Amino acid sequence: MSQRQQVKVLLKITYFKRTGKYYTDATDDFTVDECEGGTPAMYQLSDNIKAIRDSGDIPLPGLCGGWDGFILIDCDNGYPCLIVPKDILEFEKGT
Repeated sequence: MSQRQQVKVLLKITYFKRTGKYYTDATDDFTVDECEGGTPAMYQLSDNIKAIRDSGDIPLPGLCGGWDGFILIDCDNGYPCLIVPKDILEFEKGT
């Protein structure tokens, strides 16, 4: 089994408040696996952002504190991913 190649990605992050307002000047570099066709593994990027959000130890890129709204991540050679707030996911699951 061959090992996946790593690729450095400039991630563009848009934070949405539940009121509809948004903040979009956030960017950060991440290194993730490269998938077939040269696209970055977006699931790893979304998992990284979720881990930062959930830990509370370090602020999310471009913010000074935590965030309880939606987060949209995107990069030039990937596809956009929407990260849903934890409380909405828990409500959908019925917990």
